Amino acid sequence: MVLEERAPRPRGIRFARTFAMAWVALACGFFLACGPVACSGTEVPDPEEAAVSGQVQGVDGGPAVSARVIAWGGPDARQAAYDDSGKVSSDTQYTDGHGYFAFGKRLASGTYDFFFEDPATPEKDRPVQHLTKAANGLGRLTLRPVRLAPPTVLIISVQDQGTHEPIDSAECWIDPTPYLHKFTGNEGIAGITTFFLPPGDYEVSCFAPWSTRRSSIVVPPDTASMQMVLYLTPNGENPDPLPAPAEFALSYDENSGAVDMNWSRVTDSRIFGYGIRRQDSALGGPPKVLTTQEDTSFQDVPFARTDSVQVKKMRYSVYSLKRDPSGSLGSSRSLYFDLSAKRPWAYGPRIDSLAPLDSLGAYHVNDTIRIVAAWTNRISENDSLIWRITGSADPVQTRVHPAASGKDTLAFVLPAAGDYQVSLTIRDAQGYRSWLALPLRF
Repeated sequence: MVLEERAPRPRGIRFARTFAMAWVALACGFFLACGPVACSGTEVPDPEEAAVSGQVQGVDGGPAVSARVIAWGGPDARQAAYDDSGKVSSDTQYTDGHGYFAFGKRLASGTYDFFFEDPATPEKDRPVQHLTKAANGLGRLTLRPVRLAPPTVLIISVQDQGTHEPIDSAECWIDPTPYLHKFTGNEGIAGITTFFLPPGDYEVSCFAPWSTRRSSIVVPPDTASMQMVLYLTPNGENPDPLPAPAEFALSYDENSGAVDMNWSRVTDSRIFGYGIRRQDSALGGPPKVLTTQEDTSFQDVPFARTDSVQVKKMRYSVYSLKRDPSGSLGSSRSLYFDLSAKRPWAYGPRIDSLAPLDSLGAYHVNDTIRIVAAWTNRISENDSLIWRITGSADPVQTRVHPAASGKDTLAFVLPAAGDYQVSLTIRDAQGYRSWLALPLRF
């Protein structure tokens, strides 16, 4: 969580905010009929004397009035509150007419998960947001403005491990959240319960008198709904976790652009196959599932011919799948392999380097700057080199019919001090390109 300081507001605004929020806090007991924790008092702390403060925005971007803000302490905060009876490790506040909130000095030092929601709307439509692990105890902290977003509907099905029959009255909860535990079957569908969650990483647990099962789940942004199945064993013991595939080997063919993966077969009667995921560091977000299969080898081609990037940094993972595919999420274990792959030669030209020819420290206005590029692959007579400079000068230079391999130098006069970017594009007859850019400051 990124923290920033916020300038204090005028005393008059603080007084009006405190007066208004005192009435909001008086209604705290009514809100808690559908909420998780008790208010610590009827007086909202002054932001100037607060441990943590911030602002909440609605889905439309305007201030969220009377939005509920829940501080949910981690193990360190709970220990600090245990050691000091004057401190608390969980607390609830409500935003004022401008969307501002503040937690007082009673909040124990430690790390906190903060949950933000609009309790004025029904739970199934309630906008929520979750910020993870903000640290309290290093002075007055101001969280950056938080914007509410529609929640993800997480549907959990609890079933018997042996018969796959739904289990009613199983108690489910999600960490880290302050929300009340829910029971399967209460929503009219056998073995089913539903949670409404903001994006984040969670641990889902379901309990019946004979068994407990715990599973990890990632709720990505802009996801309307997700489903998962948790199996409880009738003998009161969860089976050993599935072993991960061993000896995960990966090779990249720089000519064709193919990634070949192999791993050892896992001997376990519960396993029916394996899954492969890929995560591109430049794209971010959750890993993409490439395949699920029984074989212990797979080939992936991460580049497209129209990609302009020279290098892709990716993480591949292989994991075991339970014999029932719907239960794989809670019982898979992954083995990772990080790969830095260059644009394949088969996809046409590729620039190898772009760098200043001389020392940058000696340049002054009106000096000549020289940038050299090198390439080593398959530039044909129909290709072109296109140089561009952005900054105080914006010239474009084109070289038609460059050599199949070699170097080229761009020379330009520095018109003024400042920030520049020099880029080189190789465009072939099919319109595919290779591109590199070099930022410069003079």
